[in-house]
Amino acid sequence: MAGCFSTCVLRSDDSGKIRFEKWSKSVKPRTPFGVDEKDILLAGGFAETFPDSSIPLSPALQLNLDRTALSSEQLHRFAEAELRRLQDEKVRRYQLDVDLRVCVIADSSSLLDDFCDIYGGVLEIETLQVGGGRASLAGRDVSIADTGAEYQISYRKPAPIDLSLCSYCGACGRGCPEGCISPELEIDMARCLLCRQCESSCPEEAIDIHAVEELSLQVPAIIVLGDPKIDLPARETGIFGAREIAKFFSTLFSSEIEEVVSHTAAACQYSGRLDLGCSLCVDNCPHGALEKTENGIRLDHLLCADCGNCVSVCPTGAMQNGRLTDPDFVRYIRNVDLPDSATLVVGEEDALRDVWWYSRNEERYNSVFLQYPNPQCLSCYHLLCLFCAGAARIVLLGQPGKRLQCEIDKANHLTTTLFGCSCVETVKTDQVDDVLSLAQREVAHPLSRSSRAFFQGLEDVNRRAGFVAILESLVAVSPIEAKGDTELVIDPAESGLEFLEMSCAEDGCTHCYACINECKMRALRTDEDEQELQYVPGLCVGCGLCVGVCPENVLSLQHATSLNASYFNQRRLAFSEPARCKGCGKVFGARKSLDRVMAILADKERFDREHFEYCGECRVIRLFEAEEI
Repeated sequence: MAGCFSTCVLRSDDSGKIRFEKWSKSVKPRTPFGVDEKDILLAGGFAETFPDSSIPLSPALQLNLDRTALSSEQLHRFAEAELRRLQDEKVRRYQLDVDLRVCVIADSSSLLDDFCDIYGGVLEIETLQVGGGRASLAGRDVSIADTGAEYQISYRKPAPIDLSLCSYCGACGRGCPEGCISPELEIDMARCLLCRQCESSCPEEAIDIHAVEELSLQVPAIIVLGDPKIDLPARETGIFGAREIAKFFSTLFSSEIEEVVSHTAAACQYSGRLDLGCSLCVDNCPHGALEKTENGIRLDHLLCADCGNCVSVCPTGAMQNGRLTDPDFVRYIRNVDLPDSATLVVGEEDALRDVWWYSRNEERYNSVFLQYPNPQCLSCYHLLCLFCAGAARIVLLGQPGKRLQCEIDKANHLTTTLFGCSCVETVKTDQVDDVLSLAQREVAHPLSRSSRAFFQGLEDVNRRAGFVAILESLVAVSPIEAKGDTELVIDPAESGLEFLEMSCAEDGCTHCYACINECKMRALRTDEDEQELQYVPGLCVGCGLCVGVCPENVLSLQHATSLNASYFNQRRLAFSEPARCKGCGKVFGARKSLDRVMAILADKERFDREHFEYCGECRVIRLFEAEEI
């Protein structure tokens, strides 16, 4: 149909079956897509060209229809993969209203009065004077705790007058020799001599000059005036000085929050309790949105700019891109089913639209175009996933940031070392001719389709385990390995890759397994029946938590300088004779650990040391039997 916009759509028929079909319609740019049919689930197109469309639009589907040699069957699979990707998006969206609460802390009542006079009609102000002053303002033993989104301020406040007993007779005001008591029943504690004349003057016994009350308040922001002597928390994003009032007001706006980036403590190798472990996400965040706390890594979505650095650098997958999490990414790539030796062009919508616009309609490329929400989130793991899924060449559209370039260099170093070819190239978005030139060029994939079977099942493991599974399989099928050259040299300084080896002074290990409790990647594990401390080098991210918590200081980490098939095997670090229960014979620990406990208790006569020779169940039985006797 001449003069019409042609695309393809996914429809749901009356039976609920999803159908794929080509589709043409006269549409106008910068207007809604204009489709009234409610049965359309997805269409190829560009959201910026057709804003406010009621139908999800896929730029990659449009490009693959118009600029590639994909068959209708392949386009159908791609469209269903795109629909699943959009449905699986895990981004929490909500409206954040203006919060006008603020606590103003000062060292003089005049500063507090002036602030309240100016801003009292705008803000919800709590005042606190440190260092004397009027009783209603004064605060003692002030402590400020950072609770995450807010600050909790705890303090003791003078409460000398019990208003429930006061008859407002005025005797206290007349009886005070220093004139400390105002008609508003405020006592200026800075002037008070604690002579207690007010107490004796009060006929209602409503005054106790030493009375205090414990108070606590929570506020999102604190303003500090003057020089009050207080300890402020480490996070100062919500704390402002006298010269930062304008900056404070600049934060008072309602906003729509999209929690694109997420952090999962269960996969994180940083321990807030110990302040040890991996903090690469914090170190690489240029916006101050991530910080280390006693409870682990904390992410402030108000400060997060979705730059992708933390997701890209995270070795465990604790940091995730909610628009396409690791499991969804693996499932998506598998569902796309890339053709053999295809060039995969990856970019955001703007970049893909430019390629579509500036390329000639009659050209068809041996490529697949893929929309990835924020390519700066890509890691070496993601790039190797694409390579193993069939992408002979991966072309990333746009200028990579420093963090992404490091991940690209890692992936290229590995594929060059193992197969003699790099797998990733980058092209600026305004260099469309270069993109098309790469898309036209034939490239053979070094892996056969049958050797890529290990790509299956990666959606069920964490990022490190997935990375190791891919790498182990690549090493196994590498022509270098096949020739018997087992020294695949990996220079950490040159490649940016870090592979670790661990050593253990076995004689000093008591098999307390504190190290295992901290290793969420399961690089350290144990065989309870054999009482072995086991280590899988490939799963180790080098966080150092195990070394830090070892009470015997017998663990140490070193860089591995070469990889071969044996590197990925589980190995034994330490062995102990099992401790078997004297009652039932069950293994309940390591003999080394038990001997250490017994040695500690040797000089303590009041302990029945034999009690510790039994498992937990048998100990309980012995206790009950002893009571019956």
